[in-house]
Parts: sequence; C-alpha cells; structure tokens
Amino acid sequence: MKNRILYFLLTAYTSFVFGGCDIAYKYDIESGTDDYTSDKADANIDTDSSIDVSMYAQARIFPGLVDTTREEHVDATITLDLTKRYVDASTLGMQWVPAAVYSTGLYAGAGELITIQLDEDVMGLSVQIGSHTDDLTTVNSFLREPVVYTTKALFPGINTVRNPLGGTIWILKNGKAEGSKDFTLKISGAYSSPDYVLGETNRDISSWMEKVKTTTVPWMEIRGERVIFTLPTARVADEIRSNEQFASNLEEVLQTWDVAIAEYFYKFNGFEFGTEDLKYRAPDYSERVVFDVQLENNLYMRNGKQTIMAVNSDRIMQELTDLETLKTANSISIFTMLQERYSTYSFRNPWSWSQHLSTAAAHLPLYRVGEKTMITERTPMGTIFSDEDVKEQFPLALSYATADSSKWFGYDGDKYKSFALLSIVQLGYYDKENPWQILSKLNAYGRTNGVTNNENGEFVFKYLCDYYCKDFTPFFEHWGFSVSDSYRVYAAQYDKLDKKIWEYDPFQPNKELPDYEADGYRYRTDRRNWEAQAYDKSYRQNIYPGNTDGELTYGPARMFDGKKNTVWQSDYSDEGNIPELPYYIVIDMKEKSSIDGFYIANGHGGFRIQHLIVQTTDHSDINISDSNVEWKDLVDLKEGTDDFKAAWRNERFFEFPDGTQSVRYLRLVIPDVSYVNEQEKNQALGRRQALSEFGTFYYK
Repeated sequence: MKNRILYFLLTAYTSFVFGGCDIAYKYDIESGTDDYTSDKADANIDTDSSIDVSMYAQARIFPGLVDTTREEHVDATITLDLTKRYVDASTLGMQWVPAAVYSTGLYAGAGELITIQLDEDVMGLSVQIGSHTDDLTTVNSFLREPVVYTTKALFPGINTVRNPLGGTIWILKNGKAEGSKDFTLKISGAYSSPDYVLGETNRDISSWMEKVKTTTVPWMEIRGERVIFTLPTARVADEIRSNEQFASNLEEVLQTWDVAIAEYFYKFNGFEFGTEDLKYRAPDYSERVVFDVQLENNLYMRNGKQTIMAVNSDRIMQELTDLETLKTANSISIFTMLQERYSTYSFRNPWSWSQHLSTAAAHLPLYRVGEKTMITERTPMGTIFSDEDVKEQFPLALSYATADSSKWFGYDGDKYKSFALLSIVQLGYYDKENPWQILSKLNAYGRTNGVTNNENGEFVFKYLCDYYCKDFTPFFEHWGFSVSDSYRVYAAQYDKLDKKIWEYDPFQPNKELPDYEADGYRYRTDRRNWEAQAYDKSYRQNIYPGNTDGELTYGPARMFDGKKNTVWQSDYSDEGNIPELPYYIVIDMKEKSSIDGFYIANGHGGFRIQHLIVQTTDHSDINISDSNVEWKDLVDLKEGTDDFKAAWRNERFFEFPDGTQSVRYLRLVIPDVSYVNEQEKNQALGRRQALSEFGTFYYK
C-alpha cells in the first residue's frame, strides 16, 4: 500500500528563506510496505539473485545508480540497540518525535536482492530501502518517481527484499519489538555508503574524503548522536572540494547539533534522558533530515513521521553542515522545522497569550546556539528572525523595558519580536546560578498538565511568583504585560523582585544587575468588588448596547477587568439622538481607602476621552444613581496638560495634587467631546466616548 505521510505546511517565512532546488530528478514504483500481520516468513520470497533492471532508466535519474563494476558487495553485521524506547508524540505532548529508525551505513543497488538474517527470535522489525518517503502521486509534474521506497517486515531467519530503484537501507522498529542492547543482524548484497560518523570518521579523515570523492554510491549519511542527515554523496564531495575546512569541521558541527537538540529542545521542554516516566522521557532516537528533489504539495521543507524532508538546496546544505552558519544562529529554516516538531500543542503553549511572545519562544533554541558562540568565542550571532536583527533591536528593547513609564506591549507602538525574545531571555537569567532552568520547568509543567488558560500570560505570571516566591509584577509592568487584579493580590503574598531583571543585557552578560527598591512602587487598589454606573447629562444609563456571556459588552465594569482591549463605551446607537454631555461614571469602591492617585488607559477605542475630571464626595453612604449628591474635584485632567495625551492608549498614572485621599466614592466627569484622529466635523458623533481602564493606586 502507499505510505502516506502526514505533513504540516511550511510557513511563508520559510518559503522566503529558501533559494530553490539545485537539481531536478525524475521518477514510479508501488511501495512494498508490509503491515507485519503475519507471524511467519512470506511464502513468496524472491530467491532470484540477479539484478532487476526493469526500472534502471528511472533509477539513473533518481536516486541514482551504483557502478556495479567498481563497487563491491559487503557482508555486514549490524548491531542495534533494541533497548531504546519509542515514546509517541501524544504522550510527550508534542507535535512530532523522531521515529524508531536505525541507520546501517549500507546502500541497496537498484533492483539488487538484499538478504537480511535474524538469528534471534525478535518480532517487530522491518527493513526500509529508500529514505525518501514523500508520495508525489498527486503532484502535477513530478521530478522523480512518485513512490521510491520499499518497506518489508523482518522475521527470524532469512529475509530478502529488493527495490527496483535502490536506496539507503534503514531498519525500523515498532512498539512491540524488544531485544538486547547489542542485538545483531546480518545484511548481504548491499554496498557500503561513505557515512560520516561522529567520533569515528575523524580518526582518518583523509581516507573518508577520498572515499566520498571516488565512490559511486549515490547517497550517504552524516551521523551524530542526536541528528542524522541523509544527503547526495555528490553534494558532499562538492563541499569537500570547494571548502578545505568542510571535512575537518564536521566533528564540531555534529557536536554543536547534538548539544542544540539535547539542551535547547529536549531539556528546554522538560525532557530527561532515560527516565521511566514516559511523559518526561527525551526521545532515544535521532532527528533526521533527508534531502529530496521534490516534496508533497511542492513544499521546500516539511515535517514527516520519520524525518524532516528538505528540498536539495545550497541554503539547507549550508544550514546543516556549515560550522559558522550553525554556530552564529543562521540555520533559521532547519530550526524552524525542529521547533515545529517540538512545540507543544497550541493550547498548552505557555507563551500563547501574545503572538510576539509565541514567535519569540519558538526561536529560543536558535537564539541559544548563537548566544553560546557569542559568549564563548565573541562572535556576533545571526539575525535570529528573518525580518529583524536582534543585534539592532535588543538595545531598543532594553530602553523600552527600562523606561519608567507604563506600557502596553504590542500596542503602544510597533514592538518587534526581538522585544518579546529579550523578555523571555531575561526570565531565563533571573537565576544566574541555574540559567534557563525556570523555563524548562515552566514548559514541562504546561506540557504535562494540559494548561488551557493562559489569558494575558497569567499562568506564566503565577508560576514565576510561586517558583521563586517573589512578586513578578514589576517585571510584567516594565514590559507592558497585563496582570489582573486577582493575580496582583495573589502575588502580593511574596516580596517584590530583588533585581531589575528587565535591565539584563545579553550582550553584557557579566554586568551586575542593580537591586530593585520598591519604595516608590505604585500599589494598585483591588477593583474586583467595585461597582460602577455610567450616566449621561440627565443621569440616564449611558452604555452602548451589547451583551457578551451575560455581561454588558461595553459596561463600566470593563474598565476594571485589567484588559486594555476592552472598553466602556457611551451610547451612540442612534446617531440622531446621541446623549448630551457631560457624561458621568460613578464608582463605589465598597470601602474607604487611602489612595494617592489614579491611572487610566484609553486602550484602542477610537473615541478617547480628552478631558476628565475626577471627583469624590464627603458623604459616607450614598446611592450611586442619586444625581443630587454633592461632589468635589480632586483632579481636572485636560488634553495637553499634566503629561496627558488622549492619543496615548497605554496606562498613565496621576497623583492627586493635594496628596493622599481617603475616599470610598469616585465620580468621573467627561465634559467635552472625545478625541479622534483628524477630529470629525460631526460634533454629535464627537460625543461618543470610550475608556479602557481606570483604577487607583497608593504608596506604602
């Protein structure tokens, strides 16, 4: 049957990066997949040892022919570690995980019979000839045969298999297979491929280089412990000829890749090697990247069950094997696909409250590769993002975070992905003795506990507070991340942060962070029990009609929910009869409180207030709907004065001119038309008003 591979569409960004394929191959063969439903060998074993040349013409185009007059068959004993465990993606809470595939270092010639002998009574193994698993049947114009691989189950005893097109020989294991750490099988009738193996090939690099340049085996592998690349031998030979450092650098290339997979993907997601708790077990098998000439749906790169499939291109070759490209964090395309494999399902993503933060979190593995090189070798890292350069943006992000003003991340200006990345990096270095540990634990908890509610990042906020027993409110405020009143109250059980971690500069990692002093910190009054009503000039209810989940969509309670993208909005449903100014919003704080000022946020409502009077009353017990209550002014805030600009959407804090006030009731008076860009001539419509957030604060 045809082996269909699930796939994800590659992002538009990835398509931008790739330069296209260098070679056009063509090629038609029905997959020989065996579903392993029998408990004995197939009675119709082909014992004809001659070469099947029926598809030689197609094989010559792809995957290529072995020169049988120059290459010799080998009898090889292959050792497999069958104690490796395969844990499926669902158990790990990931999108994709490496398949249980073993490399053999062998290649099957086109149409040549391969014999595999299993002496031990092990069931659940199969052989695959051909590493290119994309089925191009539905592609209008294919550059190779649509199906070019064959898979067949293996049984104890003698097994034979052939693929008319030939291909790399892999051994696959299903979940039922069990065996020893040094299980062996014998393969005959194949050719030795000139694989580069970490820790072995570098002992005689000259012989390996010569073998690559002289062999006619068309495909080979470059193998580390955590990564394996299946590449055209001719392409590797070209790299050896054109780059004198290529071969000598491969050892470090593979070591760098192994560290990246183990530390920046596995450990970062809370995996441990060898643990028996399967939901925390790091994959035992290697990540694979296989070059092809064409992929399903004509993508340049995609994830599959067994491998990452990539179109044969100079750019991807460089990302995989060029040491400088890898170490300076310029392997953007490959890391994008790896992150797609190791990203948790979207509803479990701890950073999912912000598009920028989710993107930044996905690029952390790439950043950490470049950061390590930058610190150890003082080499500038790459751009990290395809459309912006962190080297240029991090200084701007530091200025943004350090500024002592309230912000609204992602809305008070066009903030970049680099800004979001820096904020996560700073969290990773709060504990310099154990850098990145907090993010690993955070990701592991979110992944294994199915966290579904991270609105406004509050899951992350609470986790940080509990883990360090510190109130992280100052950090979130300096970056303009929203925190609701309930979470502020929760965090108040802990002392405020001791360090200004929002000033951590990755380009100066040894610079000492200043202590954070909370003396001048503005503590916000808890608004969860506040009651408010909005009125027009005649004290009739003044709310734009609408209902969401049983609550007024534009009611005054929206000013207390901690979300700057929700607003109270005056009634303008009848443009011919818009209420007359002034408007009033009367607030009962439910108890007398000592406050030093107030804050407002205009949010992104289009009709923002440009004149606000804040009043209180000396009465101790009133009905907030009573229009006859006597009020006195605390603040008269006008556009262009007191650092107040109606066009600013983020929060601004204002102290009372006469100092601390002890109040229970407040009335907001809006006496003038609203502010809009290019003020409309329609003064009636100008009476439309909106306010996102209002609250009070006090000093300790």
